[in-house]
Amino acid sequence: MLERRVRGSREATYGKHVFLVPCSSERVFARASLAIPEFYKYGFLLDFRITSSDLRITSPDFLLGKSCSSVDSEEFEPEALVDSEVVHRQGNSEVKTGMEKSLENDRLRNELKVADEQCKKSVELLKAKSEVEELTGRLSRLEAKMQSGEVSNCMEKAKFRMRLRGTQAKSNAFRIRYEEVVKELDVMNRKFEEASTKLKAQLASYALEVLNLKKQLAAVRSQ
Repeated sequence: MLERRVRGSREATYGKHVFLVPCSSERVFARASLAIPEFYKYGFLLDFRITSSDLRITSPDFLLGKSCSSVDSEEFEPEALVDSEVVHRQGNSEVKTGMEKSLENDRLRNELKVADEQCKKSVELLKAKSEVEELTGRLSRLEAKMQSGEVSNCMEKAKFRMRLRGTQAKSNAFRIRYEEVVKELDVMNRKFEEASTKLKAQLASYALEVLNLKKQLAAVRSQ
């Protein structure tokens, strides 16, 4: 419902939209309290300045729902409310679908990224394992030759052992990093589930709000 005219006020119009402006205030605020769905009834304040006796201000059209010709108007036509509700229901459905698709895309991207990292770590681990096996085999052959008296170069043996220790340390580092990636994946999955649950609760709340608005509209139309 639009506020009725108060003492010492005058009309400020934009197109067919009419507002009450106190003549004694240089900078004033007008509140649009309209019979429209709750999605837009958040108490928006329209800030404007008086410039002349023929005052005109610009107001967001979506706050008014439908143009009104006088400040003494009490309510909008039912057809405007029905159209507004249909538009808001369609918009709510599109927003819900878009949010669900966005969450699904984010989840798939995260899973793909983690899988790619795991694949790279697995390849590195396999490569390190193959190198360890190769060096171990070479060391075993050298030890066998030394035992048989065919090889007497202890420096080569020491070098291979040093390389083996370095490769094992590298393999352990890769293994630790892999375990950390797995833990991070678990944390990300838990956060995603929490965010998904919160979003579903919000969507359910919006759906209940739309249902309540529909009931209120039906009650208004039946009067």
